[in-house]
Amino acid sequence: MVTNAFDRARRRLFDDRNVAQDASYTAPGGAPVACRVMTKHGDRPVQFGDSHPIGQSMTVEVLAADLTPSRNGVFTIGGTNYSIAGDPIREDADRAVWSCTVR
Repeated sequence: MVTNAFDRARRRLFDDRNVAQDASYTAPGGAPVACRVMTKHGDRPVQFGDSHPIGQSMTVEVLAADLTPSRNGVFTIGGTNYSIAGDPIREDADRAVWSCTVR
């Protein structure tokens, strides 16, 4: 539900084909649901015992208003499946966007 200017701006970003892309999300044991996602690729510290080596990661972001992803859910983007590796989190101040580390 769009409730303020920030929600409308976020929706416009996710609707923009230059910023986000079509995808589907399938919850464990569920049916695919169409959605729009943004992806981020980068380095991230990986906890390994007492050390924290840097590893490559991919994050998929989806609007919380569209769906609630869960661990082991699968995003399909451009015909490729990406499984959610851990618990999705909402890092933004408004808690409006789910961030999911995928593999």
